[in-house]
Amino acid sequence: MGTILFSSLFLIISAVAKTMQAYNTITIALFFILDFASSAFYPIPPDSEVVIRYLSLGNPLTYVVDVIRSSLFGAASLSTLIDLSALAAITVVLFTASTLMYRNVRTGV
Repeated sequence: MGTILFSSLFLIISAVAKTMQAYNTITIALFFILDFASSAFYPIPPDSEVVIRYLSLGNPLTYVVDVIRSSLFGAASLSTLIDLSALAAITVVLFTASTLMYRNVRTGV
C-alpha cells in the first residue's frame, strides 16, 4: 500500500512538473523531508515538540513505518489499525488524483 501511495504521489508530481530537472529537484527535496520527518529513524514520543509531532503525523511514511514496525515485532494494536486506515485513505485519494491527472499528460514530442 505504501508503494502505491508514493508511486501515486510521484506520478502527480511528474504530471505537474514541466521539466525533468524540476521533477528531480522536487522529488529529491521531498525524499529528504519525508525520510527525516518520519518515525523511520527514531520514534516520535508524545511529549516531543508540537511542530515535530505534527510534521511527523502529517507524513505518510510515518504510517507505513509504524504499521511495518508493529507488525514485525508482533505488537499490532488499535493504533496499528488506525495507522493502516489512515494509510489506506491517503492511498485512495492520491491514487485517484494521480489517475485523473495523468490522463491529461501528453507524451512524446
